[in-house]
Amino acid sequence: FGLAVGNCYATAELGLLALDTAGQMAMNLLPQPVIQLVDPDTGQDVGPGEVGEVVVTNFSRAYPLIRFGTGDMAVNVDPNPGQSKQEDRAIILVGRRGEAVKVRGMFVHPNQLRFAIRPFPVVNAIQGLVSRPEDRDFLTIRIAVDQGADHQALVEPLKESVRAVCRVRADEIIIVTADELPADAPGMLDEREWN
Repeated sequence: FGLAVGNCYATAELGLLALDTAGQMAMNLLPQPVIQLVDPDTGQDVGPGEVGEVVVTNFSRAYPLIRFGTGDMAVNVDPNPGQSKQEDRAIILVGRRGEAVKVRGMFVHPNQLRFAIRPFPVVNAIQGLVSRPEDRDFLTIRIAVDQGADHQALVEPLKESVRAVCRVRADEIIIVTADELPADAPGMLDEREWN
């Protein structure tokens, strides 16, 4: 059909940042905004072949972001260290940092989920679970509730609360027992497989 297939890296806050049209793992950085790969503990730039967090600075008058940490971790591919222009460099995404999980382009943090259940005193615990059936992010919310609570009456209002707080729609709400969702359970689970 004469179509070219590409792979890109973008965020909801910043738009397109890197692109590959040659079928490679590495994606070439765009010339703007300013993109750095930094050690997440020190904030210092990492060297070629090292893994760092993608940190971006834009100069937008409407929505300026200075050293915005995306939470995404990537390998720094720099063919001429210290001399390369940004568009000569590339990144290879390798994972995430921290508890937040990106769902359909938006980060969802366990604290956001805990905030979303505040209007529902019968909900004792919450956990987000992200899967990827049919190549689409699917967000399942698991909640533990008081015995005797009207479970079904919670589903739609809780979905709306999650959407309002996290800016992501929950696809499914599952009621579980307190034993299935202990206090030390992770707030977000990412069970997506990337083939």
